[in-house]
Amino acid sequence: MKENQKFIFNEENIPLDNSKIKFISNKGTEFIVYKYYDKALKIYKPNYNLSHLSKEELIILKNIHSKRILLPTGILKDYQGKLIGYEMPFISNPKDILTSKTKDLYKELEIIKQDIDLLSNKNIILRDINPSNTIYNGKLYLIDPGNYLINNLNEITFNLKTDNLSLKEKEKIILKRNYNKINILINSLLFSHITDYYQHYQIIQFIMKIHYEQHIKYNLDILKMFFNPNLTINESINNFIANNIKENPQEKAYILSLYKK
Repeated sequence: MKENQKFIFNEENIPLDNSKIKFISNKGTEFIVYKYYDKALKIYKPNYNLSHLSKEELIILKNIHSKRILLPTGILKDYQGKLIGYEMPFISNPKDILTSKTKDLYKELEIIKQDIDLLSNKNIILRDINPSNTIYNGKLYLIDPGNYLINNLNEITFNLKTDNLSLKEKEKIILKRNYNKINILINSLLFSHITDYYQHYQIIQFIMKIHYEQHIKYNLDILKMFFNPNLTINESINNFIANNIKENPQEKAYILSLYKK
């Protein structure tokens, strides 16, 4: 094996310092993750299919300057110049989001809103958005851009012909899709710790009812209706449940019977 085959090269064809590359994880199906100074290196696993994220698409992503929905900051290559992954900011020191002040959550969700609008305007479609790809350390980061789609409505609008849609119509579809993905994430971050299945069901149904009745795009606006900004998030959740979630014995029995099936 040639000596340079052991190296990872950046997009300027400069090899990274191997002594500074620290293994972090290989748990996911797509990447092996390393830390390199203040960067995370995401190296594709050998058999991973790169067809949905090309070098050209990575270049598009790295030139978009979002703040909390993190995107690649550089392309990584092997000694032959082949794409093997990308680098992005390394986020450390995770904290329990539920112990933070509700007003701090509001501030972070406002910044994420700016990111959603920016990415949607660039025809970026969010896909793999879930708590395992989210880190809170006083700021709320979404850290896995590997499964984003760029201007590819066909994969999310299976029964809708999009070729004849205007740019404004396409952006509207992408915007709605992206907000829906973030809304699901918000609900998961705030309520997934609730082990009472029926109570969890009631909370999500309550939020969905407000969402559709008042034509609310972003669940941050629903939280502002019911969560006291001066309380911790956990306190706000408990107050919200006490004031708005009432048990219906017949409904509970029915929902739990479905759950047991």
